[in-house]
Amino acid sequence: ARLFDLQRRCWEADVGVVIVFEGWDAASRGSVIRKLTSKLEPRAFEINAIRGRRTHERPLPWLYRFWVALPNYGRFAIFARSWNRRVLVHGLDGSLTDAEFQRAFDDIKFFEGALATDRYVVVKFFLHIDHDEQRRRLEALADDEATSWRVRNSDWEQNDRYDEHLALIEELLARTETEWAPWNPVAAHNLRW
Repeated sequence: ARLFDLQRRCWEADVGVVIVFEGWDAASRGSVIRKLTSKLEPRAFEINAIRGRRTHERPLPWLYRFWVALPNYGRFAIFARSWNRRVLVHGLDGSLTDAEFQRAFDDIKFFEGALATDRYVVVKFFLHIDHDEQRRRLEALADDEATSWRVRNSDWEQNDRYDEHLALIEELLARTETEWAPWNPVAAHNLRW
């Protein structure tokens, strides 16, 4: 009820809201978003699950696909994965040069700062689970015929290289934490909210 009231107030005040969900693979971003949006006015929000750049987007600035998904004033945009993936994914796979990797942190802060300056509220959540819990969830998903398609090799690789990913996540949270777009880490071990 409080979130619905907040949604209505943002509509009346003509303020856009950008909600970012990042987290470990198998941390239940989708379940959290489904629960979060169940009582909201569906005409006033959009969920974005933006994937890697497609061929026609490659010559464009890397933030382009996120700019075009921003909500109109008064509406919510929920990102199930976001611009932060540039650092989290490409920071370990070697697809960015050192300069591009370092610049991505500034790009993220400038992007979120521009949103905040332009009447958007930016709310960022990071769903955290530990190594063992992630492994358990991946195994459960892989063993179920209905969900096995969701588990990719990259999910297993993330679990195998958990400590490296954790160090990168900590760097991301520290370097992109701002007063206008603070991170909200969430312990996501318990799926019963």
